[in-house]
Amino acid sequence: MLKKTLLIIFSFLLLNCSNSSTPKVKRVGDKDIKIYYIHRDHCPGCEYMDAVFKTKEIQNILKNGYKLIVVDVNNQEALPSNLLKTRTTPTLYFVDNSNHKIAKEEHVLSPEQLKQKLLEIRDRK
Repeated sequence: MLKKTLLIIFSFLLLNCSNSSTPKVKRVGDKDIKIYYIHRDHCPGCEYMDAVFKTKEIQNILKNGYKLIVVDVNNQEALPSNLLKTRTTPTLYFVDNSNHKIAKEEHVLSPEQLKQKLLEIRDRK
């Protein structure tokens, strides 16, 4: 009887956990490059970069080995400790899976410039 009770409780907990409404976070793979995008509300450069990141061509490149992480300029705790906090927006930090900085851009990039940067970084790996 005790075994059946424990089995029922365990099954309930297992089902309850697996059906959680908490969204799943995509795990950054070993080969993924993280892009920390320092963003500020009402920043014209950030609004431009938001549009650049939403272009179909950039979205397709990002799907293959990149993870975009948007960080508010006033809340930079999400940045790895080895990256300097900045007040300049937009700023992009390109970081490998070991949190080593690969590159940094402190200005707006056109879709073509961002595409070239992403492909250059990917080819360096």
